[in-house]
Amino acid sequence: MSKIKKFIAKKNKSKIVSLTAYSKNIASILDNYCDLILVGDSLGSVLYNYKSTREVTLSTMIEHSKSVRMGIKKSLMILSQIKLSNLKEKKS
Repeated sequence: MSKIKKFIAKKNKSKIVSLTAYSKNIASILDNYCDLILVGDSLGSVLYNYKSTREVTLSTMIEHSKSVRMGIKKSLMILSQIKLSNLKEKKS
């Protein structure tokens, strides 16, 4: 069964555990306890001390997502960047 199907199968049956990771090391620890690992644009505030998450670039999100993905074996990974239109790069 795929990760997504396992995740959906939990609906209305058990609680879903979700936490945030920005690196491989943290993701590998959380993977043992989580159904879902989030990589969010909050990394701008948490790791880079940006005043706003709007300062986070697409490149930064991609690199952190790659790192987190390397630490995950069983959890589903979600990438969240709310203000894609405000990215400083034209790749968005």
